[in-house]
Amino acid sequence: MDFKKFNESWGDTPVYKYCKTNGPNLVENNLTNKTANGLTITVNGESITVNGTANANTNLYIYNDAVGGTPEYQKLGKGRYIIDGNPSDAATNDFIISMRYKATEADASTIYRFPVGETAVIDNTNGDYNYVSIYIAVWNGRTVNNKVFTPTIKPVENSWYGIEAYKRKNGVWTDNPSNGRLLFSAKKKVIEKISPDDI
Repeated sequence: MDFKKFNESWGDTPVYKYCKTNGPNLVENNLTNKTANGLTITVNGESITVNGTANANTNLYIYNDAVGGTPEYQKLGKGRYIIDGNPSDAATNDFIISMRYKATEADASTIYRFPVGETAVIDNTNGDYNYVSIYIAVWNGRTVNNKVFTPTIKPVENSWYGIEAYKRKNGVWTDNPSNGRLLFSAKKKVIEKISPDDI
């Protein structure tokens, strides 16, 4: 299976986890094809392709199909969610999928950057992410050549996880089986932080 990687840590010892998501994407993508601030945006289902050189800092708000201005928020139920969808070379101060989130409509929002090259999890069991607004941020002067963004939020409960951890002879943890001995392998329906003592 095509697993994606994300990392957590137990103390100073990293444990590597893999996941394959099968649930629905909860991001409401209402963005439409447009040209704005030197960028050409092409929407194909859940995928958004961006080309051009930004002549201003640009936020492409996906839920309310807006370039800059005031974002609108979609409601996110309580639970834990997988998030990903950035191009492999995305970066803050360059181009990256971002999210404004808040617990209530009256709260000021906090900005969170989606992970790059891995899959992360947000925990909304306490309602911190009740309202979310997903957007693609492109900084002024940055050139974006045929970059494909697929903003994704999927519930953990609808995802399968394969968890693997390897340890080399020198005690360094690795996710590369050619460099280490397989210590643990399993599939789970929920995320758990696994201590090296459990492996």
